[in-house]
Amino acid sequence: MNEIEKRTMNDDELLNHIRLLRLNEAKKYLSSQIQKGEKEEEASTWKKVEIFFSRQNNKIHNYEDRLAKTEVAIAKIEGEYPNPFTDEEAIDYVEERFSKEGNEIAKLLFAVKIIMDNEVKFEREQDGLKVASTFFYGDPNKLLNLRKKLANYYRDLASAEIGPEEKTALIAIAAIGLTASFVVPAAAAPAIVASSLGAKIATLSVAMAAGCLLTASMVGGAYFLLDETNRIAAKREFLSFTPERQALTLAMELLVVDEMKSVLGGEDFKEKLDSILKTLAEFKGDIDYLLFVEKQNTSDNRDKLTQFHRFDKKMLQILY
Repeated sequence: MNEIEKRTMNDDELLNHIRLLRLNEAKKYLSSQIQKGEKEEEASTWKKVEIFFSRQNNKIHNYEDRLAKTEVAIAKIEGEYPNPFTDEEAIDYVEERFSKEGNEIAKLLFAVKIIMDNEVKFEREQDGLKVASTFFYGDPNKLLNLRKKLANYYRDLASAEIGPEEKTALIAIAAIGLTASFVVPAAAAPAIVASSLGAKIATLSVAMAAGCLLTASMVGGAYFLLDETNRIAAKREFLSFTPERQALTLAMELLVVDEMKSVLGGEDFKEKLDSILKTLAEFKGDIDYLLFVEKQNTSDNRDKLTQFHRFDKKMLQILY
Protein backbone atom coordinates (compact mmCIF):
# COMPACT_ATOMS: atom_id res chain seq x y z
CA MET A 1 0.00 0.00 0.00
CA ASN A 2 1.52 3.32 -1.02
CA GLU A 3 1.55 6.43 1.16
CA ILE A 4 -1.35 8.05 -0.72
CA GLU A 5 -3.62 5.08 -0.02
CA LYS A 6 -2.47 4.55 3.55
CA ARG A 7 -5.18 5.22 6.14
CA THR A 8 -4.58 6.50 9.62
CA MET A 9 -5.55 4.19 12.47
CA ASN A 10 -5.88 5.08 16.16
CA ASP A 11 -5.82 3.17 19.44
CA ASP A 12 -9.62 2.83 19.65
CA GLU A 13 -9.74 1.34 16.17
CA LEU A 14 -6.91 -1.02 17.03
CA LEU A 15 -8.78 -2.21 20.12
CA ASN A 16 -11.90 -2.79 18.01
CA HIS A 17 -9.83 -4.73 15.48
CA ILE A 18 -8.53 -6.97 18.26
CA ARG A 19 -12.06 -7.40 19.63
CA LEU A 20 -13.18 -8.65 16.23
CA LEU A 21 -10.28 -11.10 16.10
CA ARG A 22 -11.39 -12.52 19.45
CA LEU A 23 -15.10 -12.61 18.58
CA ASN A 24 -14.52 -14.24 15.20
CA GLU A 25 -12.40 -16.93 16.84
CA ALA A 26 -15.32 -17.67 19.19
CA LYS A 27 -17.76 -17.62 16.26
CA LYS A 28 -15.64 -20.16 14.39
CA TYR A 29 -15.56 -22.52 17.38
CA LEU A 30 -19.28 -22.25 18.21
CA SER A 31 -20.29 -22.75 14.56
CA SER A 32 -18.13 -25.87 14.36
CA GLN A 33 -19.72 -27.30 17.51
CA ILE A 34 -23.23 -26.72 16.14
CA GLN A 35 -22.31 -28.40 12.85
CA LYS A 36 -20.65 -31.28 14.70
CA GLY A 37 -23.73 -31.84 16.87
CA GLU A 38 -26.09 -31.77 13.91
CA LYS A 39 -23.97 -34.29 11.99
CA GLU A 40 -23.76 -36.63 14.98
CA GLU A 41 -27.53 -36.52 15.39
CA GLU A 42 -28.11 -37.27 11.70
CA ALA A 43 -25.67 -40.17 11.79
CA SER A 44 -27.04 -41.71 15.00
CA THR A 45 -29.32 -44.69 15.13
CA TRP A 46 -32.85 -44.19 16.43
CA LYS A 47 -31.91 -45.73 19.79
CA LYS A 48 -28.92 -43.38 20.24
CA VAL A 49 -31.10 -40.40 19.40
CA GLU A 50 -33.68 -41.59 21.90
CA ILE A 51 -31.05 -41.89 24.65
CA PHE A 52 -29.02 -38.79 23.94
CA PHE A 53 -31.38 -36.49 22.08
CA SER A 54 -32.36 -34.34 25.04
CA ARG A 55 -28.81 -33.77 26.19
CA GLN A 56 -27.48 -33.25 22.66
CA ASN A 57 -30.32 -30.90 21.78
CA ASN A 58 -29.62 -28.81 24.87
CA LYS A 59 -25.96 -28.58 23.90
CA ILE A 60 -26.82 -27.41 20.40
CA HIS A 61 -29.23 -24.81 21.72
CA ASN A 62 -26.60 -23.61 24.17
CA TYR A 63 -24.09 -23.20 21.35
CA GLU A 64 -26.70 -21.47 19.21
CA ASP A 65 -27.50 -18.96 21.97
CA ARG A 66 -23.83 -18.22 22.53
CA LEU A 67 -23.22 -17.91 18.80
CA ALA A 68 -26.15 -15.50 18.45
CA LYS A 69 -24.77 -13.27 21.22
CA THR A 70 -21.33 -13.35 19.63
CA GLU A 71 -22.74 -12.41 16.24
CA VAL A 72 -24.66 -9.51 17.80
CA ALA A 73 -21.42 -8.25 19.36
CA ILE A 74 -19.66 -8.53 15.98
CA ALA A 75 -22.49 -6.69 14.23
CA LYS A 76 -22.42 -3.90 16.81
CA ILE A 77 -18.70 -3.30 16.32
CA GLU A 78 -18.98 -3.51 12.55
CA GLY A 79 -21.85 -1.03 12.67
CA GLU A 80 -19.68 1.48 14.51
CA TYR A 81 -16.63 0.49 12.47
CA PRO A 82 -18.06 0.36 8.92
CA ASN A 83 -14.77 0.57 7.06
CA PRO A 84 -12.60 -1.95 8.91
CA PHE A 85 -8.85 -1.98 8.67
CA THR A 86 -7.14 -5.07 7.31
CA ASP A 87 -4.88 -7.20 9.47
CA GLU A 88 -1.94 -5.83 7.50
CA GLU A 89 -2.95 -2.23 8.24
CA ALA A 90 -3.48 -3.02 11.92
CA ILE A 91 -0.10 -4.76 12.20
CA ASP A 92 1.55 -1.76 10.54
CA TYR A 93 -0.06 0.48 13.14
CA VAL A 94 1.14 -1.72 16.01
CA GLU A 95 4.66 -1.55 14.59
CA GLU A 96 4.51 2.21 14.16
CA ARG A 97 2.83 2.87 17.52
CA PHE A 98 4.66 0.50 19.84
CA SER A 99 7.86 -0.85 18.31
CA LYS A 100 9.98 2.28 18.56
CA GLU A 101 12.55 2.44 21.33
CA GLY A 102 10.98 3.99 24.40
CA ASN A 103 7.47 2.72 23.67
CA GLU A 104 7.82 -0.56 25.57
CA ILE A 105 5.72 0.58 28.53
CA ALA A 106 3.05 2.03 26.21
CA LYS A 107 2.71 -1.38 24.54
CA LEU A 108 2.39 -3.07 27.94
CA LEU A 109 -0.32 -0.60 28.97
CA PHE A 110 -2.25 -1.28 25.77
CA ALA A 111 -1.94 -5.01 26.49
CA VAL A 112 -3.61 -4.36 29.86
CA LYS A 113 -6.51 -2.71 28.02
CA ILE A 114 -6.86 -5.88 25.92
CA ILE A 115 -6.72 -8.41 28.74
CA MET A 116 -9.08 -6.45 31.00
CA ASP A 117 -11.51 -5.47 28.22
CA ASN A 118 -15.03 -5.92 29.62
CA GLU A 119 -16.97 -3.88 27.07
CA VAL A 120 -17.73 -7.08 25.17
CA LYS A 121 -18.74 -10.56 26.33
CA PHE A 122 -16.10 -12.87 24.85
CA GLU A 123 -17.00 -16.53 24.45
CA ARG A 124 -14.00 -18.89 24.44
CA GLU A 125 -12.03 -16.08 26.08
CA GLN A 126 -8.73 -17.92 26.32
CA ASP A 127 -8.81 -19.00 22.67
CA GLY A 128 -9.60 -15.45 21.63
CA LEU A 129 -6.80 -14.02 23.75
CA LYS A 130 -4.36 -16.45 22.14
CA VAL A 131 -5.33 -15.16 18.70
CA ALA A 132 -5.05 -11.56 19.92
CA SER A 133 -1.71 -12.31 21.55
CA THR A 134 -0.31 -13.83 18.37
CA PHE A 135 -1.39 -10.70 16.50
CA PHE A 136 -0.11 -8.20 19.08
CA TYR A 137 3.03 -9.92 20.38
CA GLY A 138 3.73 -12.76 17.95
CA ASP A 139 3.33 -15.09 20.95
CA PRO A 140 0.01 -16.89 21.62
CA ASN A 141 0.57 -17.06 25.38
CA LYS A 142 1.89 -13.58 26.17
CA LEU A 143 -1.44 -11.88 26.94
CA LEU A 144 -2.65 -14.79 29.07
CA ASN A 145 0.61 -14.70 31.01
CA LEU A 146 0.28 -10.95 31.56
CA ARG A 147 -3.27 -11.36 32.81
CA LYS A 148 -2.24 -14.10 35.21
CA LYS A 149 0.65 -12.02 36.56
CA LEU A 150 -1.49 -8.92 37.06
CA ALA A 151 -4.27 -10.89 38.74
CA ASN A 152 -1.76 -12.57 41.05
CA TYR A 153 -0.11 -9.29 41.98
CA TYR A 154 -3.44 -7.70 42.81
CA ARG A 155 -4.53 -10.70 44.87
CA ASP A 156 -1.23 -10.71 46.78
CA LEU A 157 -1.52 -6.99 47.57
CA ALA A 158 -5.26 -6.67 48.23
CA SER A 159 -6.04 -10.20 49.43
CA ALA A 160 -8.88 -10.23 46.89
CA GLU A 161 -9.60 -11.26 43.32
CA ILE A 162 -9.91 -8.83 40.42
CA GLY A 163 -13.62 -8.18 39.88
CA PRO A 164 -15.55 -6.26 37.19
CA GLU A 165 -15.01 -2.89 38.91
CA GLU A 166 -11.30 -3.55 39.27
CA LYS A 167 -11.08 -4.52 35.59
CA THR A 168 -12.70 -1.24 34.62
CA ALA A 169 -10.31 0.69 36.87
CA LEU A 170 -7.28 -1.09 35.40
CA ILE A 171 -8.45 -0.19 31.89
CA ALA A 172 -8.71 3.44 33.02
CA ILE A 173 -5.20 3.35 34.50
CA ALA A 174 -3.84 1.88 31.26
CA ALA A 175 -5.73 4.42 29.12
CA ILE A 176 -4.37 7.31 31.20
CA GLY A 177 -0.92 5.79 30.95
CA LEU A 178 -1.15 5.75 27.17
CA THR A 179 -2.15 9.42 27.24
CA ALA A 180 0.76 10.12 29.57
CA SER A 181 3.11 8.42 27.11
CA PHE A 182 2.28 11.24 24.69
CA VAL A 183 2.42 13.91 27.37
CA VAL A 184 5.84 12.79 28.57
CA PRO A 185 7.88 11.40 25.65
CA ALA A 186 10.21 8.67 26.91
CA ALA A 187 13.18 10.04 24.99
CA ALA A 188 12.65 13.70 25.92
CA ALA A 189 15.45 15.47 27.72
CA PRO A 190 14.71 16.13 31.42
CA ALA A 191 14.78 19.90 30.93
CA ILE A 192 12.22 19.65 28.14
CA VAL A 193 9.98 17.39 30.19
CA ALA A 194 10.18 19.60 33.24
CA SER A 195 9.40 22.78 31.33
CA SER A 196 6.68 21.49 29.02
CA LEU A 197 4.76 18.91 31.02
CA GLY A 198 2.52 21.39 32.81
CA ALA A 199 1.63 23.15 29.58
CA LYS A 200 0.75 19.91 27.81
CA ILE A 201 -1.36 18.67 30.70
CA ALA A 202 -3.19 21.99 30.87
CA THR A 203 -4.90 21.12 27.59
CA LEU A 204 -6.53 18.04 29.16
CA SER A 205 -9.56 17.76 31.42
CA VAL A 206 -8.94 18.20 35.16
CA ALA A 207 -9.55 14.50 35.90
CA MET A 208 -7.38 13.32 33.02
CA ALA A 209 -4.65 15.81 33.91
CA ALA A 210 -4.42 14.53 37.48
CA GLY A 211 -4.30 10.97 36.19
CA CYS A 212 -1.60 11.86 33.67
CA LEU A 213 0.51 13.50 36.33
CA LEU A 214 0.26 10.44 38.52
CA THR A 215 0.84 7.89 35.78
CA ALA A 216 3.68 9.87 34.26
CA SER A 217 5.31 10.27 37.65
CA MET A 218 5.06 6.57 38.51
CA VAL A 219 5.13 4.56 35.28
CA GLY A 220 7.02 7.09 33.20
CA GLY A 221 9.47 7.89 35.98
CA ALA A 222 8.94 11.65 35.67
CA TYR A 223 7.81 12.56 39.20
CA PHE A 224 11.05 14.28 40.22
CA LEU A 225 11.11 16.17 36.92
CA LEU A 226 7.82 17.89 37.71
CA ASP A 227 7.67 21.31 39.26
CA GLU A 228 6.42 21.62 42.84
CA THR A 229 2.80 22.38 41.88
CA ASN A 230 2.56 19.31 39.65
CA ARG A 231 4.25 17.06 42.20
CA ILE A 232 1.70 18.16 44.80
CA ALA A 233 -1.14 17.39 42.35
CA ALA A 234 0.24 13.94 41.58
CA LYS A 235 0.75 13.13 45.25
CA ARG A 236 -2.71 14.41 46.19
CA GLU A 237 -4.23 12.10 43.57
CA PHE A 238 -2.41 9.07 44.97
CA LEU A 239 -3.29 9.83 48.59
CA SER A 240 -6.97 10.10 47.67
CA PHE A 241 -7.05 6.49 46.44
CA THR A 242 -9.07 3.83 48.20
CA PRO A 243 -7.01 0.80 49.30
CA GLU A 244 -8.42 -1.10 46.31
CA ARG A 245 -7.34 1.56 43.84
CA GLN A 246 -3.90 1.76 45.45
CA ALA A 247 -3.57 -2.02 45.16
CA LEU A 248 -4.41 -1.80 41.44
CA THR A 249 -1.80 0.90 40.93
CA LEU A 250 0.87 -1.02 42.85
CA ALA A 251 -0.01 -4.21 40.96
CA MET A 252 0.51 -2.31 37.71
CA GLU A 253 3.88 -1.10 38.97
CA LEU A 254 4.91 -4.68 39.76
CA LEU A 255 3.87 -5.76 36.28
CA VAL A 256 5.81 -2.88 34.69
CA VAL A 257 8.96 -3.76 36.64
CA ASP A 258 8.59 -7.48 35.96
CA GLU A 259 8.14 -6.98 32.22
CA MET A 260 10.61 -4.16 31.69
CA LYS A 261 13.51 -5.86 33.47
CA SER A 262 14.07 -8.11 30.43
CA VAL A 263 13.08 -5.56 27.77
CA LEU A 264 14.89 -2.35 28.66
CA GLY A 265 18.65 -1.95 28.62
CA GLY A 266 20.39 -2.32 31.97
CA GLU A 267 20.97 1.36 32.70
CA ASP A 268 17.57 2.44 31.39
CA PHE A 269 15.86 -0.16 33.57
CA LYS A 270 17.85 0.91 36.63
CA GLU A 271 16.91 4.53 36.03
CA LYS A 272 13.19 3.78 35.74
CA LEU A 273 13.24 1.42 38.71
CA ASP A 274 15.05 3.98 40.84
CA SER A 275 12.49 6.65 39.95
CA ILE A 276 9.53 4.36 40.67
CA LEU A 277 10.91 3.28 44.05
CA LYS A 278 11.82 6.82 45.11
CA THR A 279 8.37 8.07 44.12
CA LEU A 280 6.60 5.29 46.02
CA ALA A 281 8.81 5.88 49.05
CA GLU A 282 7.77 9.53 49.07
CA PHE A 283 4.08 8.63 48.75
CA LYS A 284 4.40 6.00 51.49
CA GLY A 285 6.02 8.60 53.76
CA ASP A 286 2.91 10.76 53.45
CA ILE A 287 0.68 7.82 54.35
CA ASP A 288 2.88 7.19 57.40
CA TYR A 289 2.40 10.80 58.41
CA LEU A 290 -1.38 10.72 57.91
CA LEU A 291 -1.71 7.52 59.93
CA PHE A 292 0.78 8.01 62.79
CA VAL A 293 0.81 11.77 63.21
CA GLU A 294 -2.55 13.03 61.98
CA LYS A 295 -4.39 9.76 62.72
CA GLN A 296 -6.53 10.24 59.61
CA ASN A 297 -8.51 7.44 57.90
CA THR A 298 -6.79 4.95 60.15
CA SER A 299 -8.45 1.82 58.75
CA ASP A 300 -7.74 2.65 55.09
CA ASN A 301 -4.23 3.90 55.77
CA ARG A 302 -3.36 0.75 57.71
CA ASP A 303 -4.49 -1.29 54.72
CA LYS A 304 -2.42 0.90 52.43
CA LEU A 305 0.73 0.49 54.51
CA THR A 306 0.20 -3.27 54.61
CA GLN A 307 0.06 -3.21 50.82
CA PHE A 308 3.40 -1.40 50.67
CA HIS A 309 5.00 -4.12 52.81
CA ARG A 310 3.54 -6.78 50.52
CA PHE A 311 4.73 -4.75 47.51
CA ASP A 312 8.32 -4.82 48.83
CA LYS A 313 8.18 -8.61 49.23
CA LYS A 314 6.88 -9.08 45.68
CA MET A 315 9.53 -6.71 44.35
CA LEU A 316 12.23 -8.82 45.98
CA GLN A 317 10.82 -11.92 44.28
CA ILE A 318 10.73 -10.17 40.90
CA LEU A 319 14.25 -8.78 41.08
CA TYR A 320 15.97 -11.71 42.79
